[in-house]
Amino acid sequence: MSDPLQAALDALELNEDGSVKTRPVLGWTITPVAGMSVLLRILYAETPAELKTGGQNLQVILTPAQALDLAQSLAKPAMHILSASEGPGKGS
Repeated sequence: MSDPLQAALDALELNEDGSVKTRPVLGWTITPVAGMSVLLRILYAETPAELKTGGQNLQVILTPAQALDLAQSLAKPAMHILSASEGPGKGS
């Protein structure tokens, strides 16, 4: 039986040094298209210089079900991180 976490890690894009390649998200636009799908445009920086110049964008089209699944998939780890940062002795 394969480990889902390891499979996800193996699929990540890596830098030459073996670290995970990341691109900071600068913003996004979400809009319905023709009442049938959801357009997601993600603005990101490929290089440090693009943090100042506005970066690049990726546009994808999602079904409503995919959009909901993506939202839930993002929310779950985000809520876990936020709740851990507000643990005992933390926060106001």
